[in-house]
Amino acid sequence: MLAIVVSVGVLVLVKLVGPNEAFPYRRVELFSKGERAFLSVLEEAVGEKYKILGKVRLADLLNVSAEVERGSWKAAMNKIQSKHIDFVLCRKEDYSVAFAIELDDRTHERGDRRERDSFVEAACKAARLPLLRFSAQAHYDARDILGRVLETVGDS
Repeated sequence: MLAIVVSVGVLVLVKLVGPNEAFPYRRVELFSKGERAFLSVLEEAVGEKYKILGKVRLADLLNVSAEVERGSWKAAMNKIQSKHIDFVLCRKEDYSVAFAIELDDRTHERGDRRERDSFVEAACKAARLPLLRFSAQAHYDARDILGRVLETVGDS
């Protein structure tokens, strides 16, 4: 099978060995059904004050101190490179990061996930990034979410 792609007046031939093997990608939903349910109530609870970003890489929120020796710096950076935070809330007035939220479903009961969660919590604490954890539920209450936010980060 051949696919012909024309780009800027140049003809490019891409040989496809099988169905879409040259580009074996498929679109996925950004949020799971549970995350969408939580996000909807989260927006209701804090949407007037915060912009909510989803699936943000930890390496986009934290950086490794420049004082760390090169080999250690690289190792520390590798630990945060492929991890992400479920939701990051930024102040509407300047888009500065206010806090992060992790939504814990059943997968967070596994040993490897508990280890990952402990690492993320410690890294966020070291960087002074407030991290709230919510347990996945069938239903959420906006007042409860707002109460947890205010308890953790105040009215900042």
